[in-house]
Amino acid sequence: MLNNLAKFQGPALTDNQAGKYPVNVSSAIPLHEGEFAPLKPGWLLVPEIPYITFQAAPPTQDIIKYSAQHGLKTAFIFYDAIPLKHPDYTDAEAMHSEYMQQLALADLIIPISRYAADDLVSFYLNRLYFQTETLPEIAPLMLPAEVLDRERHMPAPGSQPPNLFLAVGTIEPRKNQLGLLHAFQRFCDEHPEHNAQLILIGRLHPSGARDVLKAVWKNPKVKFIEFADDKFLNDYYSQCDFTVFPSVEEGYGLPIVESLWFGKPCICANFGSMAEVAEGGGCLTVDTKSPEAIYSALSSLLLQPVLLRTLKDEIKERKFTTWSDYGFNVKRLIEKEDAPSAQISKIYYWVDHTRAYPANSGIQRVARGLASSLQKTDIPFVPVGWDAERKEFVIPDESDLIHLEKWNGPAADKWERNLPSEDENGAWLLVPELLTYQQTPDIPSISRCIPAIVSYARKRNMRACIVFFDAIPYKMTEIYPVEAQHAHAEYMRLLSLFDQVLCISEQSKSDLLSYLRAHLDRLVNVEQRIKAVLLPAEFSGIERQPVLNRGAESSPITILSVGTLEPRKNHVTLLEAFERAKTLTSRPMKLVLAGLAPFPDIAETVKAYCAKDADTNWIDQPDDKTLGELYRDCDFTVYPSLEEGFGLPILESLWYARPCICRNASSMREVGEGGGCILVETADPEALAKAIMNLGNDPQLLHKLSEEATQRKFKTWQEYGQDVLRELASGSVWRARAYPPKNVAPARSAFHAPFLSICISTYNRAPWLALSLPLLLKQTASYRDVIEVVVCDNASTDETPKVIEPYLNEQGFCYFRNPENVGMLGNLRVTAQRAQGQYIWILGDDDLLLHGAVERVMKAILEHPDVSLVYLNYAYTTIADAEKVGDIEQFLRSGVPISPPGPDLFAPISKLATLSENFFTAIYCLVYRRDHALLAYSQNTDGRPFSSMLTCIPTSHYVCQHMMSEAGYWIGEPGLVVNMNVSWGKYAALWVLERIPELYDLAELRGANPSEVDRWRANNLPGALHYLEQIYFADTENNIQYFSIGRFIARHKHLKEFRSNLRNFIKIYEKAFNQGHSMALEEPAKLLAQYGVSQ
Repeated sequence: MLNNLAKFQGPALTDNQAGKYPVNVSSAIPLHEGEFAPLKPGWLLVPEIPYITFQAAPPTQDIIKYSAQHGLKTAFIFYDAIPLKHPDYTDAEAMHSEYMQQLALADLIIPISRYAADDLVSFYLNRLYFQTETLPEIAPLMLPAEVLDRERHMPAPGSQPPNLFLAVGTIEPRKNQLGLLHAFQRFCDEHPEHNAQLILIGRLHPSGARDVLKAVWKNPKVKFIEFADDKFLNDYYSQCDFTVFPSVEEGYGLPIVESLWFGKPCICANFGSMAEVAEGGGCLTVDTKSPEAIYSALSSLLLQPVLLRTLKDEIKERKFTTWSDYGFNVKRLIEKEDAPSAQISKIYYWVDHTRAYPANSGIQRVARGLASSLQKTDIPFVPVGWDAERKEFVIPDESDLIHLEKWNGPAADKWERNLPSEDENGAWLLVPELLTYQQTPDIPSISRCIPAIVSYARKRNMRACIVFFDAIPYKMTEIYPVEAQHAHAEYMRLLSLFDQVLCISEQSKSDLLSYLRAHLDRLVNVEQRIKAVLLPAEFSGIERQPVLNRGAESSPITILSVGTLEPRKNHVTLLEAFERAKTLTSRPMKLVLAGLAPFPDIAETVKAYCAKDADTNWIDQPDDKTLGELYRDCDFTVYPSLEEGFGLPILESLWYARPCICRNASSMREVGEGGGCILVETADPEALAKAIMNLGNDPQLLHKLSEEATQRKFKTWQEYGQDVLRELASGSVWRARAYPPKNVAPARSAFHAPFLSICISTYNRAPWLALSLPLLLKQTASYRDVIEVVVCDNASTDETPKVIEPYLNEQGFCYFRNPENVGMLGNLRVTAQRAQGQYIWILGDDDLLLHGAVERVMKAILEHPDVSLVYLNYAYTTIADAEKVGDIEQFLRSGVPISPPGPDLFAPISKLATLSENFFTAIYCLVYRRDHALLAYSQNTDGRPFSSMLTCIPTSHYVCQHMMSEAGYWIGEPGLVVNMNVSWGKYAALWVLERIPELYDLAELRGANPSEVDRWRANNLPGALHYLEQIYFADTENNIQYFSIGRFIARHKHLKEFRSNLRNFIKIYEKAFNQGHSMALEEPAKLLAQYGVSQ
């Protein structure tokens, strides 16, 4: 099959590639099972129109679904909306409309012209009722002008008057060849002496064929050729003087560029995509809808050779894009879509300390290196400091920015320098420094400073991110004074205010989480905002060194130790170990310490060692040049530190290909395990001495470790910057638009959609459908001109078709039956796709509308046309058997309201979220605007049921993630009675213990009132206690693999209701622990201590 692609200048497989693909369709295997799996991360690019297919059914939606399931994003080339716009394509309109609707679920749509893009946007805005925020990503890219199998021809001067012109294209009404023939007939009638000739080439379409042939036969100066091979066509292009492309509707206009490629000017339309193609020159553009305009253009070129020469000169100057250019630009669009910058509008970069700090410490290295990396992106990048008195950002002055530029820092002239506006949606504040550097780093100053900074950002609708380095002042109580410990603890506590905290190592992340779990009263949504983004190992401006090669074994060994001389760096132990190592070997050794000594007692100790031992030397505050020479002159390094947030000097040593002895714990282990290091307990002088002696005495080991160092792949600052941007993008709900919509006209003004679609999704519950459908049809009978009723049957095998049959001819009623069962969530997707209303309301087959519900929904939408979601209160019953309903009116009155009946409320959806315990989980109480319905019901729900929100409550996930800031309407009176008997009871423990708490967290994160959410959290606790017992001791479905007791405690520890009932929860866990349960391995007391709670 792939050999067919090689035809007509298509891509050919090499011999090596050919062996990787199946020989024929029958031997094909699923892509995710073949050599190219796993697919993530990646894209599927679809350059075809999928409904033009040999498949049994159009696969567009299946393509998107399959790709999402296997981690692929999808990009589609879009050609045109002609079947929706031109009356000759009525037969294809429904299929093309469905195809365009399905494209809205793709990650990227690439129209072949701006005109095609405008049509697509018009369709989404005017027929699917999308808003700017919900539009898919649309990025128009003009097709190239290159004709692959033909060399480009430069226009010939032409010594004879023009007389031969060509018109190429399928002969059909929208191509308007009839208008050209009439215009040329007029020219021939008015200029009988002129020997002009028209060659009309193209396949004859049945529509309008008779009129075209009649016009051809009437004029002897017209020659019609229906089929022309490439050679024949090339000859005519070579012979003609110009071409005419009279089409009135195109997605692009390929014959225009084909003409120009052959060096022939072209008469074409001055509107639509044809005008876009003509923009580069070489075309005479006119209103091709007007025979008069076509006649004038023909007369101008046939009678005015000067104009023809001018157009030929334009062709000579015109630069044509090639297919290689097009492929490159498609790739760039996809890369841009993948890039984090698509979700970040601006970065305000905190440099308040680094802009004035005289040295380049580890933190300043990070601030400078990250800034240099981010300056290379296309994201607007603004440096900011802080005015503590006025509590607002300030722009650093020129001298500050010049100081920042030192030590390979960010270029002073590459910053933007504008303060934030009142609304900085999509922007981030990024803090790469400590915020405890104030002159008086006490608890009150920290408690004032950090909240003020975050508040300033939040008031301007920006998000805030901070880099976290370490918990050292808090952890090392034997070294740091109590004041410093408490100040650092307060600093770590306040980091919970930030939207993202990026820790420089897994160790620093673990330390921060341990502290916050134990000391923060409210942990909701905190842990997931704390990420580890490891620092890079690149040292800008320093060339990476080759493998170390030393001389004879008897030559002296030089050992270097770089780092500030302070207690936790453990230099005194190193000096002791060095003394011992020298006694264990006859090989001469020298030790060089390099670093600042801010602690006088340590400085005196080091001086004393240097005074009594000529082989020990200390260089105070070496500059970069001196430090580089020290690394190059040494044989290996020792980094004896006891505690680090990362351990940059270890990687710096490896950058110079010098092995490093470092501690076998904390972040030093993280850094050292990649090779080139010896890991020991540096707190033990004996172990450290032995490691120094062994490495000094073993040239082969030294060479091996040096080789390992050179082979390590080190993260660059550019890669670190991209990692940071990815984390910012993951926490952003804003998105840049490649093609912002314009005020485009409707695709077809005659199109009228229903105002509201009320749909029933059903499968094998004919008795319930026999109750709910007649009731629904009766309640909507008076509104069937604006309301459609839709039933989507998921391939039922019971009496469902018979229940439907009496209503098939009802006005405004539609029945669809799936050819095969697509699952419960899959049928919701199909139902939403089938519905045509501006608003879509999907019910279950056992959901019965109460009287007046339809009117209240209509009234809410009509009075609030900007509403995105109508959210209904409802009542419930536990009657599972439809035959036991009895009197329908009595049944409707017997329902128990899920929330107390009350007044309606028009408000942001975030405010409506807490009005019911439902939190958008039940489809039957959600009336979506059409765009949201299509998107909400088409999410990727693949995975084990109830293992995530998407696999059980995709509607809640969608509303909370995407709609909380939009306008909603709560109907306080119950609108329907629903059946609370569920088919998923085997997952109930996971639902109550994980999914419901996760939903509450997400709703709060996206703006729901925390105290109101807490009310529902407390309401869920009795059920949680019951299901905790079940998940540990009666779990037949292995639900517990998706449950975490620690996560449950973190989510609820702040609730007084949880603390008062803690003993009962822990009693269940303790029982599981005592029985050796595999998911209860932590001692109960230790588990509680981790989260700062006690019985």
